[in-house]
Amino acid sequence: MVRLPGVDGGEVDALAKTLQASGATVNGQVTVEKAWSDPSKRTFREQALTNLGPLVGLPASDGDLEQRMGRCWPGRSSSGR
Repeated sequence: MVRLPGVDGGEVDALAKTLQASGATVNGQVTVEKAWSDPSKRTFREQALTNLGPLVGLPASDGDLEQRMGRCWPGRSSSGR
């Protein structure tokens, strides 16, 4: 599960329990910090992506910054699958 900024942790936990009661497997939670989309940190994210993107198979010019950042999530390929 991915928890976005501003979401109450109790709500996330309740949703995880509901999913598990329905037969789903919840392997863990990832919390996305505000810095993920903070405009003042854009240059840092671009530099990190330029340096680290190729290590996960992400071409340097494959979409805009937000699309490229999303493709760096575990389990995602550079084609977005």
